[in-house]
Amino acid sequence: MVTFFLVNLLFVIFGYDGVSAACATDWIYHSNSCYLFVTRYPVEWIDAVSYCKMFGGKLAEVESSTEDNFLKQRIRQLHVTGNYWLGGSDILAEGKWVWESTGQAFVYTGWHPNEPNNYRGTENCLMMLYNNNGDWSDTNCSNRNLFICEMPA
Repeated sequence: MVTFFLVNLLFVIFGYDGVSAACATDWIYHSNSCYLFVTRYPVEWIDAVSYCKMFGGKLAEVESSTEDNFLKQRIRQLHVTGNYWLGGSDILAEGKWVWESTGQAFVYTGWHPNEPNNYRGTENCLMMLYNNNGDWSDTNCSNRNLFICEMPA
């Protein structure tokens, strides 16, 4: 109990609040998770997965409309044109969309109308569409996109 008090006292003295202290530099706190918006180097989906794992995270896995709206709002604030990888795919079984980190089927979805469509039979990875208000679409995993990492706060 004393340790908890001392840590909180240090946060007050040095100007930290619970929100900013919950995430590493450049990561943004929202609802018990930290998010990193990688906007400088578009990469293939598998490279985005690997990058997020290097930091102990995963590609963002959107589990609610609240989380989806937070990500959409943040993308608009960044003003960086480009689509963003999320952590879902149907690589293992066409039409069975699962989260990469757990293999669990989507509970919440934010698909753009007429998506997913598996255009030309080559679209197995999930992205947020910048020009369509952050709605979701399937696309070829070898395309290069920006991406969003997520980790527990």
